[in-house]
Amino acid sequence: MGKFKMSAEEVKLSGNLVRLFAIGGETTGYGLESTIELDLKTNNLEDKFNEDANVSVVGSFKLVEGVETGKRYVFVVSELKAIG
Repeated sequence: MGKFKMSAEEVKLSGNLVRLFAIGGETTGYGLESTIELDLKTNNLEDKFNEDANVSVVGSFKLVEGVETGKRYVFVVSELKAIG
């Protein structure tokens, strides 16, 4: 998972929204072009998804585990805003 420390603190990220696909469907289905997997479902933000939109997101990282993908971090979005 790289050399960084996960924190429960909220952070802000920006980038273009994209759909993600994975073997066995083990993905939240959403991400930023920077390859950060986003969880929009937890905070009911799926209706704000607009493929390729330039956005700013606020939230925190959460460790999840899948059968095929093993442990990985996803970014749980609490706020999503279009920018630009």
